[in-house]
Amino acid sequence: MPYRTVDGVTLRMNICPSHGIRPAVLWVHGGGWKDGDRYSDADYAARLADQGFVVFTIDYRLACRAGQGSLCGYHFPALVSDVQAALSWIRAHGATYGADARKVGVVGASAGGNLGGMLGVGPTRADAVVAFSGTMKMSICRGTHCEVKADYIGCSWDTCPQRWAEASPITFVSASAAPFFISNGEYESVVPPKDSREMAAALRAVGVPNRRFLEAGSSCHALACVDRDPALWNAAVSWLRAYLMPNS
Repeated sequence: MPYRTVDGVTLRMNICPSHGIRPAVLWVHGGGWKDGDRYSDADYAARLADQGFVVFTIDYRLACRAGQGSLCGYHFPALVSDVQAALSWIRAHGATYGADARKVGVVGASAGGNLGGMLGVGPTRADAVVAFSGTMKMSICRGTHCEVKADYIGCSWDTCPQRWAEASPITFVSASAAPFFISNGEYESVVPPKDSREMAAALRAVGVPNRRFLEAGSSCHALACVDRDPALWNAAVSWLRAYLMPNS
């Protein structure tokens, strides 16, 4: 299903229906902002649909080298613009596919968690966010992970710190932000736990509901933590239910 055409590129989504009229969830795949597509996390999306949500998985433009694929050759903020467009499309058209689009959550892992986080604080806003190891503050990174971020943003921290800040959900936290569920492996290196700790503190400071889930004793990252511990998935689903279907 096409949801946007930009720069001559048609971006598509897949829809995992549920039973009856259900809240919508936009699922944003990970992949270091340079890999992945709407099929990447299909099993997780189907699992979430089985638990009572209409789930929309999307393609978005990527920061891989131009010429490597039709979606490649882009940088921040193009990817954020795409997920914003997807959320707007769901609100406008989701009812056609069995979604109660008055309430739309976003789930993302790794790079998808960062992009989903931007939907929790930006002008095009989701009603709840789940971010599995999603970077909330881009400047918190180590070694090659900083290089991956620089490829996405289009410049290094040293040369454009303001642009790095603009790609960070924590920069835009306000009292009107969506409720956030954020997770990390306790010892993970891809997105150090300091990242989620600072985001949780920022949300708490302005009174925004949030939960920080640390996978104890593990260096797991993103969906590897979900695979390791069913309690993480269950907690995330409970978070979505609390804010997308509060009367259930």
